[in-house]
Amino acid sequence: MHRVNRPVTPPRHTARNLQQRPSGRLLLALACSLALQQLPGVALAADSAPAQQQAQQAFAIAAGPLAPALRSLSSSANLLLSFTAEQTADKVTAGLQGHYTVPEALAALLAGTGLQAVQVEAGGYVLRPAPAQTNNAAARTELPAMTISGKASRYQSSVPVSSATRSDADSLDVPQTVDAVPATVLRDRGARSIKEALAYTPGVTSSTGEGIREQFVIRGFSAISDTYVDGMRDGGNSFRDTFNLEQVEVVKGPSGVLYGRGSAGGLINLVSKRPHSQAQTDLAASLGSYDARRLTLDVNQPLNEAVQVRINAMADEGDSYRDEVWYKKHGVALASTLRVNDDVTLDLRAQHLADERVFDAGIPGINGKPADVSRSTYYGSANPGDNDSGTSADSTFQADLKVDLSDSLQLRNTLSYRTLDLERNQTTVNRLLLNTATPTVRLSRSNFDSQQTDLANKLELSKQVEWLGIQHELMVGAEYAIEERDTLSRGGDLPAAYNLSVYNPVLKSVPYSAASVRRDGIYETHTAGYYIQDLMRFNEHWVMLLGLREDQLERDFDNRVGSDYSREDDYRSPRAGLVYQPNDWSSYYLSASRSYQPGSATGVIDPGNAIQPPEITTSYELGSKLRLNDGALELGLSLFQIIKENVPTRDPSDPNGPSLYIGEITAEGVELSALGDLGHGLSLQGGLTYLDARVTQSNNTTAPAITPTQPATPLEGKRAANAPRFSATLWGVKELGNGWRVGLGVRHQGDSFASTTNAVTLPAYTVLDAGLFHERGPWAFALNARNLGNKTYYESATNDLGILPGEPRSLQFSTSYRFE
Repeated sequence: MHRVNRPVTPPRHTARNLQQRPSGRLLLALACSLALQQLPGVALAADSAPAQQQAQQAFAIAAGPLAPALRSLSSSANLLLSFTAEQTADKVTAGLQGHYTVPEALAALLAGTGLQAVQVEAGGYVLRPAPAQTNNAAARTELPAMTISGKASRYQSSVPVSSATRSDADSLDVPQTVDAVPATVLRDRGARSIKEALAYTPGVTSSTGEGIREQFVIRGFSAISDTYVDGMRDGGNSFRDTFNLEQVEVVKGPSGVLYGRGSAGGLINLVSKRPHSQAQTDLAASLGSYDARRLTLDVNQPLNEAVQVRINAMADEGDSYRDEVWYKKHGVALASTLRVNDDVTLDLRAQHLADERVFDAGIPGINGKPADVSRSTYYGSANPGDNDSGTSADSTFQADLKVDLSDSLQLRNTLSYRTLDLERNQTTVNRLLLNTATPTVRLSRSNFDSQQTDLANKLELSKQVEWLGIQHELMVGAEYAIEERDTLSRGGDLPAAYNLSVYNPVLKSVPYSAASVRRDGIYETHTAGYYIQDLMRFNEHWVMLLGLREDQLERDFDNRVGSDYSREDDYRSPRAGLVYQPNDWSSYYLSASRSYQPGSATGVIDPGNAIQPPEITTSYELGSKLRLNDGALELGLSLFQIIKENVPTRDPSDPNGPSLYIGEITAEGVELSALGDLGHGLSLQGGLTYLDARVTQSNNTTAPAITPTQPATPLEGKRAANAPRFSATLWGVKELGNGWRVGLGVRHQGDSFASTTNAVTLPAYTVLDAGLFHERGPWAFALNARNLGNKTYYESATNDLGILPGEPRSLQFSTSYRFE
């Protein structure tokens, strides 16, 4: 539910050993006590009708989208108000100017929306469908005449940004940076991949991901396993698509309280499309550079008042600006919403995404920079379709049950099941040879076969209550997850006969070879987590967010070719934040949090990390959020420091012995973000980031993979890979009238390093993007251009020998037709 001004985050409930640990019993008891508040004779809430709600108050709320207007009223009147995102979607209000009682103000804001505010026992209000209009004058509330002139912000999030608190809390109440990319932005930019979706999100850079997956760096730290779908962990080991996405959210900083183990820099949450009450069908097609062809279908159909269904489908294929590289993918997603009654809703979602492509790790670096070759140059096999390609089949299912036990108590249970089958063959550069007549590179081969199964369940109970004069949005939850991967991995160097010239590579057919086995076994990870969160509003100005989570993590490796490994860890993740809101359009906050990451970024155990304790991340953030232009424009400014400890480093007294876990990596920076409408038909998204991310404590040394061997240098003091000191983006769209719009974007990224050796620099670059859009009746047309100036640049790297050149100038023409 949408909890205006004081949203409650629903808790997750994990079943494992709930009765065996004091923390589990404590949370269970707390959950039971919340339920008991609904029994006769138990009262924590204040009197149901505060006197000030019956007195007239001054309101100045501009016309515009309904949801922000309701939040503004809630803040001004210090009122507890609950509604769902579906209730306010696409609705506008005439605004409010003058003196009204709270009931009068609510009636005025909701006039013409088909909604009414109903008072509940706790003293707040919930939105309900308004009864049919009647001619009985006594049943109507007479209000001053008003003209509706507001218009919903084109770039405003169409669904609540809930990732930071797992509730529909107003973003001004949340002491953490969360950047959202709504569906309208995705459409305007013609984004097909998550990389394209996040291209204008500050603090996020892409990483080449070895050419076999989409991978990102958030605030200087790799987020390889920190992608979620609708709040549930998604392994992060494949390519994804936007065809079924309503929104992409990036939560900055560690979020261990709600999500358990994870990256230091943040996480990415992909919000799936949901069914809605309007019957419509969208059919879209696009053609683009490099033979790109794409079809999408989006069908939404309410079957009756209680059941809604939505189907999305996609087929996409094309070549690449990189020689030998191509891709082919298709997907289908089904979503259904079943409203059992006014209090019970069941959402079912299923998706299948199949992907086949040639993997591409990029070009090598030499003499401290990317090799001076054409950006299309490919280093691999002459028959990549056979030996440098692979497939993935990703299937997911989620069931989300929401039950309103009362007007202030909600239960939510989410069950998630996922299978991911991967088959990969790849030829990559693994060493630069400078001891030959001309510079050459040595190649290696790898084969990878994996079947992954993930099963997870979250049970959350949220309660709104006023206690001792403080309004609480209290949530308790538990989570249990099982992740299993049956993996066979082979790899090895190719003979010198397959070496390639750096500057004039002549590809050779590399026969398929079952190279030496690196890993063969079953990885299994069990996670049981219990957590509590309380969003407290002391008055109209002060909000506090507190949270604590305990995780029990058990990891096993059943090794078919060697010793088995097993490890258990317990860890607590706290969070605290304080928010000051001087008015209803701004907030200032300070927060601190701590989370953990097991020895492997993917969470699995292997011989290299079997004895390693979890890495610990502590984050501090000071920030401000502004909601301008009558709520249509949101700005954010944050200063942050993230410290990762327990990083393994060698023991100087025994360099070949066990590692010491005293290493440290620190990221400090400033971030500015903007999303929304400036007015006069101008919408924008963008931001800028200054970031200093580096190794601050280590006994290790590092050297590039070059022959003859280069001198090793200390790792301490080196900057993080793919983490430019300065980056800035700005994308804007201007309405021209008669259905025409034009867009222009600029992306700038400062110098960065290909790896922590800091031996190869990726030069700074600035590129321009553009778009031209036209809508006529049910038809929509778009022409997108990327890298308008055809600049040569290097966007990311896996390491010093795997650098991905940026895309040259490319065009994409799209058209869609809506049936209603």
